[in-house]
Amino acid sequence: MLYLTNGKAQDLPLNQQFEFWDQLDWGRAYKLAKIKLAEAVGAAQAPALELKIQVLLDCVGQDPRKAWTSRPMGQAPDWCRWSSFCEWMFRMGRIDEEATWNAIRSGNVAGWYPSYAQFDSQWTGVQMCCDSNAAVDATVFWDFHEFDRSTCQSKRKVPATMPTPEEIGEAVATIEFLNSIFGTSGAKNFIDNPPSNAERAAAVSAGAPKPIEGDLNLDDYQIPPDTTGETSVLTYVVGGAIVIGLGWLLLSKR
Repeated sequence: MLYLTNGKAQDLPLNQQFEFWDQLDWGRAYKLAKIKLAEAVGAAQAPALELKIQVLLDCVGQDPRKAWTSRPMGQAPDWCRWSSFCEWMFRMGRIDEEATWNAIRSGNVAGWYPSYAQFDSQWTGVQMCCDSNAAVDATVFWDFHEFDRSTCQSKRKVPATMPTPEEIGEAVATIEFLNSIFGTSGAKNFIDNPPSNAERAAAVSAGAPKPIEGDLNLDDYQIPPDTTGETSVLTYVVGGAIVIGLGWLLLSKR
């Protein structure tokens, strides 16, 4: 049976058991997404656009395929693949970005996976920052500071922090996208109180992900299962806040 799980298409037995992102995994995914957003738009601009991360995590959590939030029992989370996925997402234009969000949350594999798989096949990330749970936990990231991939730590150099008109425009456009999904009051609640890592973990059903048999011919994208176990769990701190107040204010005055 063909599944899109742990970020890749895998041919698995009918009785395959799955594991799912727990609270720590959601935190790791969030940290790596913050790093990739900062690399894509710059350390100074990234905090003003962090709502993109919350929306992406929400779509990933709603995905009936559980492409990222599930993995075969005993298989380590593929954080380097998640990193390449975040880099691919955060370098998109607005129209492609919204189309991809919708494709993920609706389980439309054909709408995003082939394009991502092609990008990933050419991606060369720094493995030391993402090749295990322990590596992600040991990575140090600070908002408003450039990230040094050679050391997996942020450089303590503070750039300008004021959002630009373009950044405010991005925030407004993202809020409008949320309005189309949740309605105005629901979108405001999502922005003011984004789900915690624990809430995200609890919301993902423990049921098996929906297979992709017959939906798309993914033979060219399949990757053999990784049987290497990963059990190390370290504590970590992820800082940062969503800086979109100006965007919300402008939208509310329209």
